[in-house]
Amino acid sequence: IHQLIEAVKEYDVLLFADEEDAKSDEPHRIADRVGSMSLEQKVLVVFGPEGGLSRNEAELLTLAGFLPVALGPRLLRTETAPLFFLFANTTNRTGHADEQNIGGNSLRFFPFDFFII
Repeated sequence: IHQLIEAVKEYDVLLFADEEDAKSDEPHRIADRVGSMSLEQKVLVVFGPEGGLSRNEAELLTLAGFLPVALGPRLLRTETAPLFFLFANTTNRTGHADEQNIGGNSLRFFPFDFFII
């Protein structure tokens, strides 16, 4: 984690998937975290191993400027959590240059870098 924290200077938005946040009374939803992002921002999202990040790892990430994000009430496998995150960020919006028309739906895609611990 320490090497990761040292390498994040090039990113504008830092997020980490946090199972404990998902269990809280007011979880930080993906839509709330990325709702005001622009395509010009560089985003890094960190995912822990199955079973989640340790509280010590989560604290280190938070101190480094990462924001927790809840992926929902279910535990996701390490290899599917990033896919879920991407799916959750395809929003039904119109009028954006980064928009794709798929199956009659206008979907907006955000660029993300992922890091799996």
